[in-house]
Amino acid sequence: MIETKATFETTCEEFRSKMIDLDLTEVSQRIGARLSNGSLIVPFFEQPYRVSLAGVFDPSGKAASPAVSVALYTYLFRCPEQLPPENDWLTFREFKDSGPLAGFFTANTNRLIASRFSEKLTGLEKACRSLGAKCEAGDTAYDLTMTFNAFPRVPLSLRFNDRDEDLPAQSVMLFQESAEACLDLQAMIILGTFLTGNLIRFDF
Repeated sequence: MIETKATFETTCEEFRSKMIDLDLTEVSQRIGARLSNGSLIVPFFEQPYRVSLAGVFDPSGKAASPAVSVALYTYLFRCPEQLPPENDWLTFREFKDSGPLAGFFTANTNRLIASRFSEKLTGLEKACRSLGAKCEAGDTAYDLTMTFNAFPRVPLSLRFNDRDEDLPAQSVMLFQESAEACLDLQAMIILGTFLTGNLIRFDF
């Protein structure tokens, strides 16, 4: 089920109410965050987001959107100290119980990116690099493979083939299998749509 803004806000309040019971020093060590003046500084797509009893705030100090806040809280509460060893790259559809949400994920990530960046491969690379992504030059199956650090220990891979005379542009977003130890399906959707929104809005 895809949450609405109102339900995201309710979920945020539920998470925030549980913050008081957390040992922030333990959490900072467990999830790869920095502790500063009673707040956790959590890298989110290479940008420092502040999480505290007051809520979640972006690098400018503005309150993060309810959806982004839910993703950060989910990571904070769920991510274990040690990740499982499985590190295969999976599409969203390959995660357990993702079937009912897979169409929504594809429509709001892969299809939008393919449409926006068809015949604009250089523009896509610039947009990805603006979010701290690194190019993986060894993947010859795709015209462009970029890897993002969504959270510490939660990489996300974007693979793109530009259109040619036979096929339209195609994009696929992949998570490592171990991501499900840190995120639920809803948080994966939030990461995917957040990344997509920032890419397609990039002015190149």
